[in-house]
Amino acid sequence: MTQSPQLADLGRIHFVGVGGYGMSGLAEILAGWGHDVSGSDTADVQFARLREAGVTCVLGHDPAVLAGVRTVIATPSLPAGNVEVDAARERGLAIMSRGELLDLIARQRQLIAVAGSHGKTTTSGMLTLVMLAASGADPTYSLGGYPFQLASNGHGGSGPWMVAEINEGDGTFGLFRPRIAVITNVDPDHLELFGTAERYVEAFQRFAEQVDPDGVLVVCADDPRCRELADDAGKAGRRVVTYGSGPDADVVYRPVQVVNGLVEGEITVQAQGVFPIRLSVPGVHNLQNAAAVMAVADALDLDLDLDLHTVAEVLGGYQGAQRRLERLGRWQGIEVIDDYAHHPTEMAVVIALARQQTGRHVVVCLRPLRFARTQIMAAEIAQALARADHVVVMDPTGDTPIDGVTGAALADRVRQLGADVVYADGTAAAIERLAAVSADGDVVLTIGAHDVAEVARGFVATLQRS
Repeated sequence: MTQSPQLADLGRIHFVGVGGYGMSGLAEILAGWGHDVSGSDTADVQFARLREAGVTCVLGHDPAVLAGVRTVIATPSLPAGNVEVDAARERGLAIMSRGELLDLIARQRQLIAVAGSHGKTTTSGMLTLVMLAASGADPTYSLGGYPFQLASNGHGGSGPWMVAEINEGDGTFGLFRPRIAVITNVDPDHLELFGTAERYVEAFQRFAEQVDPDGVLVVCADDPRCRELADDAGKAGRRVVTYGSGPDADVVYRPVQVVNGLVEGEITVQAQGVFPIRLSVPGVHNLQNAAAVMAVADALDLDLDLDLHTVAEVLGGYQGAQRRLERLGRWQGIEVIDDYAHHPTEMAVVIALARQQTGRHVVVCLRPLRFARTQIMAAEIAQALARADHVVVMDPTGDTPIDGVTGAALADRVRQLGADVVYADGTAAAIERLAAVSADGDVVLTIGAHDVAEVARGFVATLQRS
């Protein structure tokens, strides 16, 4: 591709924390566009894929890797005092956040931005598959997870469109200027950044105002805060498309039957007709996500000539993504599922879905993502966890520790609600506890921060050995 001056000026680019979901995809996009890209991380989980894409990967952090580097991209989850970032600052190198780089890349394309408190990864993954199914579309995409049907979560396409999952929690939400924006819901989060629920909602209001005047705002009419955003945008003269379960929405979804959590339903698109759909991923909320994609596809029809029957078929074939109710398998009659749920609303949903899908005794292991979130939402997290039959709580991770904010303290809150709960001091202790309390017919659900997946894998290994 012909590089914009802004991209060309980045020179050699180094990603600190390149293995993260958002970071790895951006590294692949730039490498695919011919940039000289390197990255470092403390785990090499994504290194094989990144190296295949042309990214030089280094295990661990060492200032020596900055030789020849002009621009450093730092992951937002990086603890203070990283030796590479500190060295880059001392040497006067350009330092960008992940969100700032994503915005720069997005300005090279017409941006379809997927935002919201929940459902971003599934909705953007579904939308990317739909775009890829359109002849000649070849979109650029940057996703916050790894859909099983895609080779990566990031790709630098040659077409004019880009699908990007936009995270409101990294302080860069206000940068983006989408042609089409989807807002799935607004459920206050990241209050360590925003301070209050009101300021969190205001951030989405500003985001909605940033949609191209000739563009489209797609919002979920089932969410009261989204309805307010739609009303305000409509009064400002913007084109708004709503999707939801009520008859007043422009795109209406209706579940017909649910079998073992899997939904068969229909989506009605105003002036286009009724489109039957049978999902391969569980939960009525995913029919709602599919309706969002149908709304975008209808808005894109003039540009891409998308057939909505084909779109419905693609959505029905969506197989999910890593760490989104990912079924790892069954050993000794115990089903093991892993999920990224880190907000109490998400925790409650995945626990309910695990029980609905299996009809089994549910054992949950949580590694809370971020001390600050755990401190602010401890009561809500405890209430969500109390829905399980047995709970194992680990210490939070992902940001700076806070005195008194521990897995043991959170376990005490869960216990006060009458739940069966224990605290596990580390991965080995969590695996040992899961092995002690789970039995034939149970489902073990690991949720939260990415490294809780190590607990899931270790528990599976224990089952395989015994």
